[in-house]
Amino acid sequence: MTANYMLEIYQPGSADEVLQSIESDRPFMAMSAGDLMHPFGAADATTSSVLMITRLEHIVQPGLEGGAARHKICVFTRRVDELNEARKGGLPHAT
Repeated sequence: MTANYMLEIYQPGSADEVLQSIESDRPFMAMSAGDLMHPFGAADATTSSVLMITRLEHIVQPGLEGGAARHKICVFTRRVDELNEARKGGLPHAT
């Protein structure tokens, strides 16, 4: 069975360089601009890497030959330098 859900996380400040792609046969939890992400397992992420979601884009592709549709969520981000401030809500969300 192919995965019908895909999360594509982009490099901070980029709209075309993918940091990490994750596929699943179950939907991902809701996300919003301003949410913090820890992209563990990404090629160049470290355990201290924290990103803030700046924008989301949903792409829905119809299934081929009666198959299930595919839902891809593109997650655009920026790097967070002051994690404690971000957790308190002291940083602007989508800059």
